[in-house]
Amino acid sequence: MQDLYAYQFDVNFVSSLMAATLTMEGTFLPTGGATTFISGMIDNASGTIGSTAGSLNGPVPGVSGSGTFAILAFNALATGISNIQLSDVILLDSALSDIVATTLDGTVTIDSPEPATATFFGVGLLTFLLVSRRSRFGRNDAGAQICTAGHNRRLRPITSGPN
Repeated sequence: MQDLYAYQFDVNFVSSLMAATLTMEGTFLPTGGATTFISGMIDNASGTIGSTAGSLNGPVPGVSGSGTFAILAFNALATGISNIQLSDVILLDSALSDIVATTLDGTVTIDSPEPATATFFGVGLLTFLLVSRRSRFGRNDAGAQICTAGHNRRLRPITSGPN
């Protein structure tokens, strides 16, 4: 990623299998200075997190490299496989021009739902130009780090891709 100044994205997931509980700013964009982060609107009935966005503040150069854009937390509700789909992805450079990138959707396999207090985290949620791979816990093109009630199933962080 080169000269990233701002981003926006939506996420879709299977609401009968998991419920979103939280969105937080990742560590990538803040490496360039002060930021504004909009956590987006969680709608668990429709399985969406809409309009999550981040931007650097003021006339500063964008950030380059790779890193985590946002952190998403979910509760596992039932056993199954949930698609994690990105849509309406917008990336802007410091001149506010579009950055062309390829996103990869992914899946999360829930082996067994945990008690309602257990949360698993999708780290990041924007993957650019990454090669898909499989883990023993299910296909995970977009990647996630899943932590459930003492189980740590590292599938792969969702980050920006290589320079």
